[in-house]
Amino acid sequence: MEKTRRQTPRKKAISEIIENSCEPMTAEEIFEKVSPLFENLAITTVYRTLDAMEQSGEINRSIYDDGVARYVCSKTHRHFLTCLKCRKSVAIEGCPFESAEEEICRKTGFKISKHKVELFGYCPECQQAESAPKSHTE
Repeated sequence: MEKTRRQTPRKKAISEIIENSCEPMTAEEIFEKVSPLFENLAITTVYRTLDAMEQSGEINRSIYDDGVARYVCSKTHRHFLTCLKCRKSVAIEGCPFESAEEEICRKTGFKISKHKVELFGYCPECQQAESAPKSHTE
């Protein structure tokens, strides 16, 4: 028998914040947005809620190369490009990996149920800042 989880007001608020975000969010970012809504909310409550939501499949967690976990809603299948310098994330429209997934299934006999791909690099702004000539006063 599957255990049903109560939809507390805090969990509902956290869920809505993640669903409405255009990019992956850290627990601290989620806490900053939800804490004004609830008096005496502890960040540990946010972490426990995120763990429960991940275990139930409501959200996906990715640990970036900086060691910080970020969360996205699992209802929509999305991929992101994330800047290694400023950490800005940009959603990729559609899924560019569907044809590769079909090819892998055909070649291996696997039935793939889902995939997760994370792409990292440098956004145009950080590339430009890096290539800008340095002044002698810096």
